[in-house]
Amino acid sequence: MIKIKQSINDTGKLIVSGLQTDSRLQMFNILKDTDNEFYLNIFKNYTLPDSISDNEDLFDTYIVDNDDWWDNMSSHFYDASTLWWVICFVNNIKNPFEEIYPGMTVRIFKKEYYNEIIKQLREIFKL
Repeated sequence: MIKIKQSINDTGKLIVSGLQTDSRLQMFNILKDTDNEFYLNIFKNYTLPDSISDNEDLFDTYIVDNDDWWDNMSSHFYDASTLWWVICFVNNIKNPFEEIYPGMTVRIFKKEYYNEIIKQLREIFKL
């Protein structure tokens, strides 16, 4: 769990501080423990909707090399190493520290569709 700071605004909405507004950690549930401390549930799982997953026109495939890791693949395909989570999400990777190996075939959102797909996912998952 990742400890965060929280407060309640005038409308009663929980405000999370300590995370950037574009942080992918925003997609995780906020939990409260018995000591009234708030935490992010980083173990929440999301699944790519079939309407996106089944559309092969949205994806390229890539064979993982010996030196590849999620962040350098993200940097190569999206010009941003911070988008590694997109590649993991598309490939249903639950543990990005253990689930990569040379010769593995991964699906990559084509760069030209990335913004539209992320917009759809935000609407679907209320991110």
